Amino acid sequence: MAQSLLQKYDRLDQRIFFAAFIIIVIICLFFPLKLPLVGVDEGVSKMYDFIEALPEGTKVVLDNGVMPGAWPVVGPLWRQVFKQCLLNNLKCVIIGFYTHSTGITMGMFTLLDPFFKANNKVYGVDYVYMGYVAGIETGLVAWAADIRTTTPVDYKGNAIDSLPIMDGLTSLSDFKMCIMAEGGSSRWDPMMRQWAGVYYTAPYNVPFYALGLTSQRDTYYSYVRSNIVRGFFATNEGAWYEIKMNEVSQPAVSLLDGANVVLYVLFILVILGNVMFLAQKYGGKKKQ
Repeated sequence: MAQSLLQKYDRLDQRIFFAAFIIIVIICLFFPLKLPLVGVDEGVSKMYDFIEALPEGTKVVLDNGVMPGAWPVVGPLWRQVFKQCLLNNLKCVIIGFYTHSTGITMGMFTLLDPFFKANNKVYGVDYVYMGYVAGIETGLVAWAADIRTTTPVDYKGNAIDSLPIMDGLTSLSDFKMCIMAEGGSSRWDPMMRQWAGVYYTAPYNVPFYALGLTSQRDTYYSYVRSNIVRGFFATNEGAWYEIKMNEVSQPAVSLLDGANVVLYVLFILVILGNVMFLAQKYGGKKKQ
């Protein structure tokens, strides 16, 4: 009987498992299970508290270099940090150094339009997108040193002198916090060199945080341990942020639930596969 069940399991079409995984993720997207979070970097609570402690009106800069393919993973955390800044009446200047930055940022603005209206957040007063600055590393250097010369207008063509949020901003040193978000093929090392000061003595001295893919965590940790970057956070921290801000129906919690359930199922299937292998191996010897 057991041998017959194992043989049936062995002959199952692999597409059944893939279909089951897709169904699991879809169910979790609409009905979050709110499973316990594991692997959350404790430093994320320090970043949250750091933002909470900043005085109203403080200006922060948020880089958005996340590739479209990585946005579903990195985007929820970036969005929650952005919303936390606005809810604390901080002024958010958003900048992009990759060609894909503009499409993702403006799409996010559309998605957050109800949030902006509900909290009376006005473009040009509370937040602004400066647009895409070409050159990657040369663009980083130019914008950090002289904001007004590098971007005399914002993405919409407004002169920055006409935007209240830009009052008093001339260089990166005028900000009290910098958040970099990368993911996909976007490179983080130019910003490390030019803004965080890995290879050179940076003149800006701005608290620096990084958001990205979980697969980038090991790469960033040397910078975190050296206190060059105050923290690096990824998918799990996005779910933590949504729970902290009482938005458990948001995508990070749902996607993490789906990923965790799929991992649990895979773990069970691996055990069954090994049981099947051992049963076939030693069961065959007994028959001989």
